Amino acid sequence: MTVVSNVKSASPAGPSPSSTAAKALIGSLVAGFLALAGITFIALAVAFPIVVPLIQDQHLPVKPGDLELAKTFASFSWAFVVAGIATLVGAVVIAVKLVQNIDPAPAE
Repeated sequence: MTVVSNVKSASPAGPSPSSTAAKALIGSLVAGFLALAGITFIALAVAFPIVVPLIQDQHLPVKPGDLELAKTFASFSWAFVVAGIATLVGAVVIAVKLVQNIDPAPAE
């Protein structure tokens, strides 16, 4: 004799609250870190071209090697802008995907 059971297990319909909280915390930290890194890259892209002429005009006591390094970085300010924009886009994508993943689907 075979017994067929139609009893469904009482499992919750969605993810557990602790996993949702963990996703929210980790995703927020990653998005925040990427946003901070993007802002820093853009700030460096602005700062290096400004500081090199300032150092030369004001005759500030800076080691020659450091001045050459700043000149080199100033010539690559476009790379800092690209890295900053890419990092900020990554932060926005992570934030959007995080909201989509955490936001519960409409119940039907």
